[in-house]
Amino acid sequence: MERGSESVAKPRAEDGASLSSALAFLADAGFERSNLIRIDARAKAHGVEPLEVLLRHGLLDERSYFQLLARHLNLSFVEPAPTALGGERVPYFDVPSLDDLTVAERLLPGKKVPACPYGALVAPNGRDIALLEDLIARDPARARRELAITTRTCAYSHMEPRAWPARLRNATEGLDEMGGDFSARITIKPRQAVLLCLVIQAILITAFLAPGTVVLGLHLVASAFYLSCVVLRLLASFDFSAGQRRVPPPGKAKVDRSQDHLLPTYCILVALYEEANQIEPLVAALMATDWPREKLDIVLVCEADDDQTIAAVRKAQQAWPDRMLRLECVPPGQPRTKPKALNFALPFCRGEYLVIYDAEDRPDPLQIREAFTQFYLDEEKSLGCLQAPLVIHNHREGFLPLLFTVEYSSLFDGLLPYLARRRLPLPLGGTSNHFRLSVLRGIGAWDAFNVTEDADLGLRLARLGYRIGVLRHPTYEEAPVEFMPWLRQRTRWFKGWLQTWLVHMRHPVQLLRDLGWRGTAAFHVLVTGMVVSALIHPVLLWFVAQKAIGFANLGWDNFAAEPLLLLDVTTVLLGYIAMGVLAWKTLPVRGLGRLRVAVFLLPAYWLLISIAAWRAVGHLIIKPHDWEKTPHQHRPLEAAEPQVETGSIPAFMRGGNVPQ
Repeated sequence: MERGSESVAKPRAEDGASLSSALAFLADAGFERSNLIRIDARAKAHGVEPLEVLLRHGLLDERSYFQLLARHLNLSFVEPAPTALGGERVPYFDVPSLDDLTVAERLLPGKKVPACPYGALVAPNGRDIALLEDLIARDPARARRELAITTRTCAYSHMEPRAWPARLRNATEGLDEMGGDFSARITIKPRQAVLLCLVIQAILITAFLAPGTVVLGLHLVASAFYLSCVVLRLLASFDFSAGQRRVPPPGKAKVDRSQDHLLPTYCILVALYEEANQIEPLVAALMATDWPREKLDIVLVCEADDDQTIAAVRKAQQAWPDRMLRLECVPPGQPRTKPKALNFALPFCRGEYLVIYDAEDRPDPLQIREAFTQFYLDEEKSLGCLQAPLVIHNHREGFLPLLFTVEYSSLFDGLLPYLARRRLPLPLGGTSNHFRLSVLRGIGAWDAFNVTEDADLGLRLARLGYRIGVLRHPTYEEAPVEFMPWLRQRTRWFKGWLQTWLVHMRHPVQLLRDLGWRGTAAFHVLVTGMVVSALIHPVLLWFVAQKAIGFANLGWDNFAAEPLLLLDVTTVLLGYIAMGVLAWKTLPVRGLGRLRVAVFLLPAYWLLISIAAWRAVGHLIIKPHDWEKTPHQHRPLEAAEPQVETGSIPAFMRGGNVPQ
């Protein structure tokens, strides 16, 4: 079945074939039995409920399904709004039983809520409809008095607010309860603060007694970290042969879909805040994902007070078949961060695998298939996460998007694949991370207090024994065009890397045990080296410029006698060259070879990065957990119109013409 024309399976329809209880009552309501048999067969082949096939393919809406079920059971159908219940607890049961009715009476002794005069609201799973029929047969009068049918969406909306306090606590404190001292709730622990003060005092005292020695020592240490980043980029450049083949255009690779019924459920999780203008193209891109609809769980997470984004999501829900999009609302509270929102939604994510996207992302339709293939082929089950490459699509819109594109190319098509091949820890990107859901939950998920939660999570995975791989099918996203949004975003990244360094350096000996000497060295190059390089880059340029002015006035005869000057000039030039060479090799992978000339603009771009790094140091001190939002104003790719995959869908279901 080709994507875009997926159809309901067509086994031979036999009049005598039995239907599951989830569909049998529809036959009694007048629906054609042969079509229901096809739907039942597809549900069994994919290992899902028939209701999921009906809803995900737009064959029948949820409300009509449960209305028909209520009529079949001779029960009332109600859909009270959450506010109509006035906070009253109305029991909801997946599996009905006589004991459930007893519990309902105990919870509401003689008391009926005006908006819902029933003891329990029931939205049974397909396999439980037969149990409900048996229950009603034993005491029909009591069942009609105490039970009412509702939709699953309605039942969930009544249950959800009661679970908010526990979910909020788990979203913010879950990592603390896991142990291991991995949370950035406390930016710097007392022991670290004391040690830092002692180091600063030692430097100041030594500077007073021997200032030249201190300057030389700091100079050499900083240069060593700077050069370590240079060496890592050069190694990635020399090892680039595995990435020289160009990646196929989005969605063009050949795919065998004959075994799609064996695929597991895959969850897509997107955290949104003030992103109303991105919902329509985002949802269109997610719906283009090449994966069976019954096995795709799309969860959009919004802040509860973000009315515009919530309204945009609800509008999108109306444009697509029932249950294709689920909305989770996070109650207001601190910290107001993306990782907290993701943690809040995580308990209700379904499936075996999960991927994180951002509002502006437009993932390649085949990315999830590639990720699943890698997970499936991992016999050791040591692969905990896969990082898809991020490609900037708006590079024509100015200096910053252009250099952002060069930077991302060298990172996602050069540096990260090199680290993955060497099985070294690597910091994840903030989006397009694919996880085994069991692994993600087992390691405590995201740190709600780390504003660069992706880098922290990548290192925590490595410390706990999991490796991280990379994908080839990319996610397209936009870069900030204006300076201030870019600066706020980059400041947040640097602040998060500083938080990550402080968290993982709380117990250096344990870090060495967890990662080994190679992994620990990679950690210091990736985190310590990158931050130190950004901080000292303008200092090195100032030192070189000051010396150059002196030599210009006094003559260049003694240039070779200045070893620090030679070191600084070499360090800075090698930094530009290493980044330039890596970008020069990687840009053609995505068909962006024409942008190679932009590598000559790196010196100016690195100065801007240094401004963000120094700004991050200040923010770490005064507002460590503040999340500076990056606005997105563009529609990255041409959005496809919503389409219901019909194929051989029964004609009586295509237009929602359900008999009343």
